Amino acid sequence: VSNKTLLSMKVMSYFTGVQAEDMAKIMQLQQSITGLSKEQALGQQAEWIKEIRKEGVSANKVMGDMVQLEMTFAEVY
Repeated sequence: VSNKTLLSMKVMSYFTGVQAEDMAKIMQLQQSITGLSKEQALGQQAEWIKEIRKEGVSANKVMGDMVQLEMTFAEVY
């Protein structure tokens, strides 16, 4: 992960409350499924977070739930 990506994740974490660790885990999943670059995956996450917050829902909770579902899915399959 580049310094630019790490900085972007830290800034997003600060302003949105989403844990950088959760963003990294989701980024890995996005890359494995879609073939997006790290920067593209992070950009997509930023769009998701905007939409989530626009709906008045906690982005931290939603992204955390996504990570938990990913881990559960990985354990089952």
